[in-house]
Amino acid sequence: MNGIFGDTFDFDGDGKLDIIEQAAELAFIANIIEDEETDDDDDE
Repeated sequence: MNGIFGDTFDFDGDGKLDIIEQAAELAFIANIIEDEETDDDDDE
């Protein structure tokens, strides 16, 4: 199992996350955090 989300971002199926796949995973996490912060701002 690679990465935080397992093999979800292993696009080429080689069992390893290369730099592009790692970047996609980190961008996904950043997007989730940004969405959560925006949702929290709306609640105030």
